[in-house]
Amino acid sequence: MRIRNARELATTPERKAALLLLDAALQACDTTRVMEESVALANHSLRIKDQEIDLRIYDRIYVVGGGKGACTMAAALEGVLGNRITGGIVIDTQPRRLRHIKCVKGTHPLPSAANQRGARAIAKLVAKAGAGALVLCIIMGGGSVLLADPHASITSAQRTVRRLLESGATIQEVNTVRKHLYALAGGNLSAKAYPARVVSLIVSDVVGNDPAYIASGPTTFDQTTVADARRILAKHKVAAAGLHDTPKERHKFNRTNNILLLTSQTAVDAMTRKATQMGLVPAVLDVNQTGEARDAALRLVRHAPQEAKHVLIAAGETTVTVKGKGKGGRNQELAAAAMVPLAQQQHCALASMGTDGTDHSDVAGAIVDDASLAAATKKKLDVALALKNNDTYAFFRKLGKHHIMTGQTGTNVADVMVVVRGPLKGVTLR
Repeated sequence: MRIRNARELATTPERKAALLLLDAALQACDTTRVMEESVALANHSLRIKDQEIDLRIYDRIYVVGGGKGACTMAAALEGVLGNRITGGIVIDTQPRRLRHIKCVKGTHPLPSAANQRGARAIAKLVAKAGAGALVLCIIMGGGSVLLADPHASITSAQRTVRRLLESGATIQEVNTVRKHLYALAGGNLSAKAYPARVVSLIVSDVVGNDPAYIASGPTTFDQTTVADARRILAKHKVAAAGLHDTPKERHKFNRTNNILLLTSQTAVDAMTRKATQMGLVPAVLDVNQTGEARDAALRLVRHAPQEAKHVLIAAGETTVTVKGKGKGGRNQELAAAAMVPLAQQQHCALASMGTDGTDHSDVAGAIVDDASLAAATKKKLDVALALKNNDTYAFFRKLGKHHIMTGQTGTNVADVMVVVRGPLKGVTLR
């Protein structure tokens, strides 16, 4: 099991089933496995999914990029290409030592001087690559921050992004602003690398899987403008400094290919298969869940299956409008908001988890069931107060046996959610 505390959480058959389905999602989205299946070298031809690259026409190969799990993907590329790699720089929250690629430790969810230094080093490297070079770019969730080189000060960029995130802005809105805040975003990486050939290997954590918004689209032509960014900032009453337009010279993107390797659909398909293997009847609500986490919770409970052995599966990325001063993430908020309506159900469990393992904290999310509200009441814990203060982390920590712990997973395809209806029998963790 990828869920470290699964046995502690598995207090009912319905909970066990939910945990098994979440674990199936994590296994399917394992970046090492996906790279092994998607990337191969035969003679002088590099295959990435259905695209073939003749390496004989390039005299240099560089690997650059960033995101949570980017160094794992870089290691896989080293395993395929070996000494063919001339050099590279990848920024991750969990760096590792590689032979040909430098892994830089960065910060998330806010940019830092370390991120900026790494991003500038990447910009310098690709700018010198030249027409005979192949630049393989790793783009993953978290890349917006890890590849951040703010045009203004880091402090100013941190303040702007934090306020946007707390305002309930969508990821498309946040990343539109980031494109104009950061020097590698919004197609700037490709523009700086031109005329080198750029091939991006992308793991999507963005609803809709548009490469222009994944990690703020460093290798995708950007159709937004500074005016668009300013409209979003005004809408959410957030100030910003250092906004710059993105490259509009379309010819600089003629030598760029963006390849999607992994999306939330992969996770949902794996959960669906696992449910069927377990003798359950799966139904997919949505792979593009958006909106306030609390609203998504009510939607999931409202559509919860009413027949035993049925499960409801969803994925996406919700938002939280922060009004309190507590700690917690969108998955914990969703689970907490589901507790009251779920108490009216029987033999029902709901879980929501970030596939990167970090729901704005050291936990991936939370699991609740029809007994959770009573358990909280017995411990004199007020879920309504926790939601009001956006303090779901402390609430679940005090409640116990509700936080989902995975550690950082090395992948990121947004969030997965599941509702399981019992009664079930004979469910075992394995």
